Amino acid sequence: MTAKFSFLAALAAMDAAALAETVAIPIPFCGFYESALSGFIDDEIDSAIEYENTETGANLDSDDFNLRPSIRINLANKYAGFYPDWLKEHTSEIDDGAGLDISVSFDHLDSPAYYNYRTDYLYCKISRRDVLRCGAWLESRDKNYFADYVYGVLKPRSGFIPRYDNDIDRWEDCSAWSGVQLSLVLDALQSYLERTEDVYPADLSFTEYLNESSQIAIWDYMERRAAK
Repeated sequence: MTAKFSFLAALAAMDAAALAETVAIPIPFCGFYESALSGFIDDEIDSAIEYENTETGANLDSDDFNLRPSIRINLANKYAGFYPDWLKEHTSEIDDGAGLDISVSFDHLDSPAYYNYRTDYLYCKISRRDVLRCGAWLESRDKNYFADYVYGVLKPRSGFIPRYDNDIDRWEDCSAWSGVQLSLVLDALQSYLERTEDVYPADLSFTEYLNESSQIAIWDYMERRAAK
C-alpha cells in the first residue's frame, strides 16, 4: 500500500530532544524456544557432557543437570551487542558502504512462564532517532515496505484484534509512537534484509559467532542434580 508517512520527513521535522529520547523496546530476537539459540545451548550441553564422560569415565546425560537461568541473560546481553554490528555489516554491503550505525544496549529479557503463546522478548535501549534512521534506510530501499509490513502484521483476523491501526497514516505523530510501534520498524527492517535481500539470518549468524569466539563456557551454567 502507498503511505503518505515518510521517515525522512519525520527525522527532519522532529525536535532534537524528541529524537534523542531513549526508549526500551523489543528488538528482533529468536528467543530460547525451539530456536537457533536453544539448539546452540543443547549442542553445548551435549558436548560438555561427552567431554566429561570421556575424561572421567562417568556415564552422565542431560537429565543429570539443571541449567542456570543466568545463561539466557548472558546470551541476550551478548546478542544486544551483536545486533547493531550485524545490522551495520549487512546494510553497508547492500548500500555500498552507507550502512546503519546505531547504538543499542541491553535493558532486560522478558521470558514467559510457559512457551505456549510466545517466546522471549529482548528489550534494548535505543534512541528514537536511531529507530527512525532504520526506517529511513528501509524507505530508501523500498518506499512502501514498512507500510505493507504493518498492514499485514496488524491486519485483524480470527482471534486477533490489534491495538493499533494497520494503516500507518492513521497513527499519531511518530514522536509519540509506543515501544510496540517502534519495534515494528526494526522488525520490518529485519524482514526486508532476510527475505528480500536474502541476508544470512541474524540468529544463525549469532550462533556461528558464539561457536567461533568460544564466549560461552556452558559448564559454568550447569548444576548437578541431587541423586535420587
